[in-house]
Formats: sequence, C-alpha cells, structure tokens
Amino acid sequence: MKDSHDRYANIEINYLLRRSEKYAGLTILAAGNRTGIDKRLLPRFHFIIPVPQRKKLRHKESSTC
Repeated sequence: MKDSHDRYANIEINYLLRRSEKYAGLTILAAGNRTGIDKRLLPRFHFIIPVPQRKKLRHKESSTC
C-alpha cells in the first residue's frame, strides 16, 4: 500500500466483489474507460460490452434579427 488512498480503494473493491458475488441477479457496472476498472474485477465479468464515445454535437449559432 502506497498511502491511505490505496487502503480505502482496496476496501471499496473488496466490498464490491463481496456484494456482486452474493447477488444472484444481473449486475451492471459502467465505467468511463476500461483502464479505470480494477484488474481483480475483470475475470469475474461474463460480458464486456464496449460503447463508443459520443461525439460532441456542434450547435449552430443562429442570429435572430
């Protein structure tokens, strides 16, 4: 453990693992990117569905005269 932040992150991951393993239903985990997901969680996933990022919409500037 490098610092107290790592300790609390480990506690949260362990809590998430215990809850997801006890739960009999469907669990959906959404993340901004795959690199942000703890490596201990990946083997427990049955499916990983990538969703492409949305492109920023350009709003047309309209002038009302």
